[in-house]
Amino acid sequence: MRKGTRPGVVVQTRYQWMYVYAFVHPLSGRTVWLLLPWVNVTVMNLALQEFAQSVGAGPTKHIALVRGSRRLA
Repeated sequence: MRKGTRPGVVVQTRYQWMYVYAFVHPLSGRTVWLLLPWVNVTVMNLALQEFAQSVGAGPTKHIALVRGSRRLA
């Protein structure tokens, strides 16, 4: 190795990402949240189904959902 150069190193990632899917009622502050390993359409649909079930949404109870996202540094 030449003087003044850095040695090459194989880096192995030692962490896994988890994503927070959160639903907040703006007036009451009530929250429903899930930690899931991926962000994709299938997982988002599962999160929405879980949220709807947790608040009792159905044929006689409707909810309005405003989607927002925020990336935290």
